[in-house]
Amino acid sequence: MRRAAACALARLYHGDDDRPASLSELLPDNLTLLMALLDAAADQDNWADEVDRRVSHHAWAVKQTVGWVEARPPADVSSLRSWLN
Repeated sequence: MRRAAACALARLYHGDDDRPASLSELLPDNLTLLMALLDAAADQDNWADEVDRRVSHHAWAVKQTVGWVEARPPADVSSLRSWLN
């Protein structure tokens, strides 16, 4: 339930240029934030254009997520990567 709620928040903040910072104030930890960003980016209904399915916000969301991960301290990045493996 918590993961679904976090994903819903990430969807609500879609288009926010500083979405990770906004969400970090609402979510309990970096792992929950990463899962929310990944879940939101993986949901085609969230990022696909309703008129032209070839147009999407997916690349923007992925770049934003990668930028947020790369900006974390090395210990945090290592922890997040271990979760992904």
